[in-house]
Amino acid sequence: GYSEYLNYRQIDSSERSRLASQAQVIEKNLAAQLFSADRALQGLRIELASRPSKSAVASPMDERLKLVSDTLTGISTVLMTNANGKIIHSSVASLVGFDTSGRDYFQQALKQRRQDTLFVSAPFTSALGKPSISLVREITGVHGEFVGVLLAALDPTFFGTLLDSIRFTPDTNISLVHGDGKLFVHTPVDAM
Repeated sequence: GYSEYLNYRQIDSSERSRLASQAQVIEKNLAAQLFSADRALQGLRIELASRPSKSAVASPMDERLKLVSDTLTGISTVLMTNANGKIIHSSVASLVGFDTSGRDYFQQALKQRRQDTLFVSAPFTSALGKPSISLVREITGVHGEFVGVLLAALDPTFFGTLLDSIRFTPDTNISLVHGDGKLFVHTPVDAM
């Protein structure tokens, strides 16, 4: 019996160590993705702030957002809204004109008014019908007024691939869950 107990303790310790290593790999990859996306959003905010307001509207902002979306792995869409929540520029042309004013991410940025904060939304179904988590930065005008938001939507396919890459056995299930408990990605997909 004691031998079985020692064997159990060794397996338990080994599995805990393996899970901790997997969690560290996921954290490093997710942190890098979130940091890159946030830097891109901050860069776009700085770019917008340095332009006269009329040239920001007349600029090829849609192409700039498409370039950011295409360049950053794990990002499916980058967009910009006005102060009323209407999408005025997007890396996906069909989203221009969509009203985001009722979305939690827009309301959170509008109510909290924190220029230095990256808002991370709970998972939701995007206007394109895909599961999404959005990274949101507030845009302010020259007098500090709320002008809208910049948003980068995370691509669940990329994160599913990342999670799947660390599964060490076929019966391992891995999920990425928002702080409020809502599921964003689970692998394997057919296990849910």
